[in-house]
Amino acid sequence: MRASLVSRDWIADSVELVMRAQCYDGLLAIAGCDKSIPGMLLAIVRLDVPAVFAYGGSLAPGRVGNRDISLQDVYEAIGARSQGLISNEQLETIEKAACPGIGTCAGMFSANTMASVAEALGLTVPGMAAPPAAAADRLKVLHDAADALLNAVHDGIRPSDVLTRQSLENATAIASALGGSTNACLHLLAIAAEAKIDFTLADIDTISRRTPQLADMKPAGRFMMRELHLAGGVPAVMRELLSAGLLHGEAMAISGRTIAEQIASFPSGQPHPVLRTIARPVKARGGYAIVSGSLAPDGAVTKIANEGRMYHRGPARCFDSEQDGANAAGSPQAAVTIIVLAFKIGGNIGYHDGAYIEDQVPKVRQSQDSHVVGFHYLSKKIQGDHIESEVEDICVDQCAGKEPIILVAHTDRWGPEDQVIHDAGVVEGGDGNEGGKDYNTKGNREH
Repeated sequence: MRASLVSRDWIADSVELVMRAQCYDGLLAIAGCDKSIPGMLLAIVRLDVPAVFAYGGSLAPGRVGNRDISLQDVYEAIGARSQGLISNEQLETIEKAACPGIGTCAGMFSANTMASVAEALGLTVPGMAAPPAAAADRLKVLHDAADALLNAVHDGIRPSDVLTRQSLENATAIASALGGSTNACLHLLAIAAEAKIDFTLADIDTISRRTPQLADMKPAGRFMMRELHLAGGVPAVMRELLSAGLLHGEAMAISGRTIAEQIASFPSGQPHPVLRTIARPVKARGGYAIVSGSLAPDGAVTKIANEGRMYHRGPARCFDSEQDGANAAGSPQAAVTIIVLAFKIGGNIGYHDGAYIEDQVPKVRQSQDSHVVGFHYLSKKIQGDHIESEVEDICVDQCAGKEPIILVAHTDRWGPEDQVIHDAGVVEGGDGNEGGKDYNTKGNREH
């Protein structure tokens, strides 16, 4: 996964190269996974020719017995198998059923979060994010996107006419209301920088605080993208936020209409528990909190979707390898402590009773390094192992968008001599007895 975020910038650069070389009049930017979507959005902003984003759509949920499953259930099953809670045959059944066809991961993970963000930014047509890849509605919305591109080329509508601070606030509100991936915060800052719009982590925190979480979706919740599509998709979420004055309805879209006009003309969905109202939200505040402190002086993103626990305190546990950490996470002793897994790439892995802390790695242009697979596997394994204690993850870098437990992510700081310096690297076993994180306090203490 060290190439994951780097690939976003390479995608943007590659699209820019082809577009400038061929002098195309417009761009239909088709993408289908968590780094290709922001890569396309960055290219759209950078090129500033008439452009429309188009999403490939998500997987239908898998099915085992009487329940829907997704890729995250595979990781949980691996943990359960390691504890002898299920058989090899049961694990194999889950593995074979989890991804039953074409499309991206079925929950509100990075890809579906960023497709929803594209709708809220106004850089695609309404209804683009939610239809599954194999659904008939997917083909219709792709035709709508092609029509919108032709109109944008004819009328001379460019991304710079659409992308404003208001549209970035709309996108943050939607991601917060959906309980989306923390990666959206990282990509929105990059999009804002590309557009030369002043937009910071503090803005994300302010917007998430005032925006209720309306969607009850995996990984933190119960439902998947298919259910959101039935409930009316992202336009239904936008309509609810607009009714409460939590969205800028006057913001423009690439169609030439305002966001409010697009929402008003979009068909309503069916009532479904995946989507709540402003009066009865999943949670009174959105899915993100921004924390800072000795481990993250410049700030870090915390996902708090569906999370009732808003304070964490616990000791550090450190190991010399990922395997040692995985073994400890599955041990009987793990059930009686708070686990903070800490990840160091290019060095030893330190567990700090919850997730990986990365210490020092080579600096990459506009990007970060990560070991998402190992981190995601271990955090899901903890769940699958049925460890009955609080779990606090600290991932001092870019992390997967599938974590259902509290995660502190994207906490890197650039240091001198092309190294990334992380204060988390000084954490030793037993540290943290006097420390904690409070997600309710303005300024969000972390130490």
